[in-house]
Amino acid sequence: MALNSYKPGQCVHFPVTDTVIAQLTDPSLLVLTIHPPTGPNVIPTVTRASTGIYYADYVLPMNAPVGLWSYRWQATGLPPAMNGLVEDAFNVVALDF
Repeated sequence: MALNSYKPGQCVHFPVTDTVIAQLTDPSLLVLTIHPPTGPNVIPTVTRASTGIYYADYVLPMNAPVGLWSYRWQATGLPPAMNGLVEDAFNVVALDF
């Protein structure tokens, strides 16, 4: 599967759902950590859209490093086997000018 690509200045939307046995549920804590290829990690504000449905938006800075960025959603406060962990990645490509 191809990774999504973004350019500096674009907004990256990170949706996630949290379920326990096919039922949407709210964890006690949900954190998104974005890992750029260089520099410090970014922890954006997470928004609750409705029960078990969350998202975060992050605008890539104009000096965002080009390359592979990874991210991780981590949920806590559910039964240990249900604490979610979602990991994925995206590319940042150079501006056209």
